[in-house]
Amino acid sequence: MGFSVSGSAAVIFLGVIISLSIATSALQTTSSGVTEAWNDRISDQLAEKNTEIAITNTSYNGTIDELTVNATNNGTTTLSVDKIDLLVDGRLKPDRTADIVGADGTEIWLSGEKLVLTANATDPNSAKVVVENGVSEFEEVGG
Repeated sequence: MGFSVSGSAAVIFLGVIISLSIATSALQTTSSGVTEAWNDRISDQLAEKNTEIAITNTSYNGTIDELTVNATNNGTTTLSVDKIDLLVDGRLKPDRTADIVGADGTEIWLSGEKLVLTANATDPNSAKVVVENGVSEFEEVGG
C-alpha cells in the first residue's frame, strides 16, 4: 500500500464531500420553494374561508335586454372588482360592468360594500357571481 492507494482514497473522499455539498444546496433550495408554496396555499385557503358574498337581488329589463345583479361582500376578504366574473345561464359575460355603490371609480370591493353588476342578456333565468378565489353565489333571475 503505497501512495497510490492513499491518494485515490483522498480523491474519492473529496468527490463524495463535493457531491454532498451540491446535493445539500439543491435540497435547501427545493425545501425553501416547497415551504413558500405551502405558506401561499394556507394564505389562499384562509382568504377563501373569509370570503362570503350574497346576491341580494336580480332584475331583468326586457325593454333594453339588461340584467342587473346586486351583491354584497359579507366576508372579511377584500376583493378585486376586475377579477369578478358574472355568468348568466351558465355563460360568462366578459362585457359586464361593475360598480361599487357609493364608491365611484374604485376597483376594490371591501367588506360590507354593495356591488352592482350589469350585462346584456336576453330573457335570463339565472345569474352566478364568482370572485377571484373561486367563491360563488347563484340566484334565479327575479328570485
